[in-house]
Amino acid sequence: AAEVETGANIQGTLLRGQPPKGHPHARLAAVSVGSLQIDGDFFDFPIVEDEHLDVMIGDVMGKGIPAALMGAGLKSHVPVVFNRLMLENRDHTLPSPEQIIARVHRDMTGRLLHLERFVTVCYGRFDFPSRTFTYVDCGHTPTIRYCRATGACEVIPGGHLPLGVTEKEDYRQNVVSFDPGDLFLLYSDGITEAHTPDWEFFGEERLLAFTQAHANAPPEQFIRDLQAEIAGFTGPGPASDDITFLVVRIK
Repeated sequence: AAEVETGANIQGTLLRGQPPKGHPHARLAAVSVGSLQIDGDFFDFPIVEDEHLDVMIGDVMGKGIPAALMGAGLKSHVPVVFNRLMLENRDHTLPSPEQIIARVHRDMTGRLLHLERFVTVCYGRFDFPSRTFTYVDCGHTPTIRYCRATGACEVIPGGHLPLGVTEKEDYRQNVVSFDPGDLFLLYSDGITEAHTPDWEFFGEERLLAFTQAHANAPPEQFIRDLQAEIAGFTGPGPASDDITFLVVRIK
C-alpha cells in the first residue's frame, strides 16, 4: 500500500504536466488514468509561447517505482537540456525538437543502457505562424491528426527506436502542416492495448474511428468521451496499463 501511494504521488506531481489554458492559437486537454500498477507514462508542455507550443509524451519500459522515477528523471531533464541549448545558440533561436532529443539521447542513453531500460518519447512543436508541427518520434505510439478540411484522420509516421536501445541511433525530425480546426491526438499504448476480458484489443482502427467521429468536440469533452468509450469496451475492473493521452485542437 505504501509503494502504491508513493507511486501515485510520483505520477501526480512529477510525471504529469499541466495543459496551458487560454492559449491564443490552440485548445488543449490531457489526462492520465492510472492502473493498479505504478507506471512510467509521462507528459509535459516544455515550451508555451503565443507563437510556439511544445508537447512531449513518453512511456518507460516496465512497471513500478523504478519506471516512474525514470520517467520523472527524463521529463525533468528536458528543461535542463533546453536551457543549455538556448545558451549555446548565440542568436537566441529556439532549439529544434531534433536538437533537444539529440542532446537528451546523448545524456541519457548510456544510463538507460546500464539500467537495461528504454523509453518511448514523442516530442513535437506547434509553430503557429508557419502552421507546422515539427516532431521527433522515439519509438512511441504514432500521433493521430484529424484534418478538418477533408474530414479524414491520418497516422503520422515515426520510425526511430526508443531512447535507451542503442547509442548509435540518429534522431531526425519530421514536419507536417496544419490548419485551423485540425486536431492532434498523442497517446500511450495503454489505449490501443486496452482489452476485453477475452483479450480483444481496442486497437488503432477503433481509435482512428473514434477520433474522426468526435473530432469536433472540445478537447475536454473529447477526453471524457474517449475515457467512457474505452471503459465501455473493456468492461468493469481496473485497467491493465496506464491510459495517457493529450489532445491539441488548432484554433
